[in-house]
Amino acid sequence: MLVPVAQNLVDNLYQRRRRKRVSHWLLRPFGASCPMPSGFIVISSRAKKCARSDVTGGQDPDMFRMVSRIGVPYVLTYPGGIDQGMGGVMHDLSERIDALHELGQKDVLLDPGFGFGKTLEENYQLLAHLSELHLMELPLLVGVSRKSMVYRLLGIGPEEALNGTTVLHTLALLAGAQVLRVHDVAKAVEVIKILKQCSCHSA
Repeated sequence: MLVPVAQNLVDNLYQRRRRKRVSHWLLRPFGASCPMPSGFIVISSRAKKCARSDVTGGQDPDMFRMVSRIGVPYVLTYPGGIDQGMGGVMHDLSERIDALHELGQKDVLLDPGFGFGKTLEENYQLLAHLSELHLMELPLLVGVSRKSMVYRLLGIGPEEALNGTTVLHTLALLAGAQVLRVHDVAKAVEVIKILKQCSCHSA
């Protein structure tokens, strides 16, 4: 039942939104085991540590095997803290990336996991060192849109966090982020257009 409904959804989005990609965010491997409709190109899940703090469940040990078996691009999210510094983050991610590659998974995107298992200070520490994650040699996806790291710092609500979100999107792109996960698509596109225009005139 799931696949026909999902396929209909994807087909409609594909036609109405100029052939945009559709991602599937899941926490358990049974979701990945379902046949993927045409157009579902990315599976996103939170990494193992999330099981310790996420009441909806974390990554099952079978997740990597299931994702590599069905052969779709995969977003690896790091939802842990930074108590061991960026060195600890890099070590943890390297182990997970190696495990994926050993299973034959070729297409992996890296999500630093802003807002997942991190304090307010840790989120900004991670943002300040975001460019270091390019050492992983993977496309970098960033999701900071209207998150608590914006509205808690500014003392506002999520509905008022667009301006702060735009600032974070700018910083992330300047640090080399290649994909943004956003709520306000048009506003994010404006940021990208302005930065591209500026880069055309940079030395």
